[in-house]
Amino acid sequence: MSKSTRPEDQVEAGGPRAAAMARNDEDLALLAAWRAGDARAGDGLVRHYGPQVVRFFADKVRDFEVDDLAQQTWEALTHARDRFVVPGEEVVAGEPIAASFRAYLYGTARFVLFAHYRKKTRAAQFDPSLSSIEDLSPSPSRLVSAHAKLERLSAALRKLPLDLQILLELRYAQEMTSAEIAAVYEIPKNTAKSRLRVAKERLDAQLARMGLGPAPG
Repeated sequence: MSKSTRPEDQVEAGGPRAAAMARNDEDLALLAAWRAGDARAGDGLVRHYGPQVVRFFADKVRDFEVDDLAQQTWEALTHARDRFVVPGEEVVAGEPIAASFRAYLYGTARFVLFAHYRKKTRAAQFDPSLSSIEDLSPSPSRLVSAHAKLERLSAALRKLPLDLQILLELRYAQEMTSAEIAAVYEIPKNTAKSRLRVAKERLDAQLARMGLGPAPG
């Protein structure tokens, strides 16, 4: 059987997606044990993904807010851990469906981030599909990209609406597939592909205005 040539099916050896795929069964086993009451299993997930959750928030909020938001994310997961649908389980109406544990994790972090900005700004003034980080926090104390692959794109990403910034980070930094991104956003896979295409076009346009070449495909 020939190998797939679709970009989303290509896994870079040693990249974030390859690492996530390699340990997804372990994640699900730890999750199952955690749901059964094994606190050590939950600690194992926190140890592995804790630094990634911190990095997610690091270039979107002020330094002193990062740890608190990361903690809120894990607290939210603790309260909702029994609602996560493991592949193969019967789906109950109203339960979240995730392609992987990390998709569920980043989906939770995204909602925590939005709640944070809704508290900081008037709710009517915050729209993650329109508001950018520069709009929300024009004078941060320190903003350094947590992802080496995104250093060249960091300034351009910060000028995009926050939800598009998150979308592109999940694609480029975490190498998430369209299916995983669809799970994070709770939308159909084709809709996720369409949003990725639009986000890439917006990013390339911003890079062009800054005199830079387009982002990698």
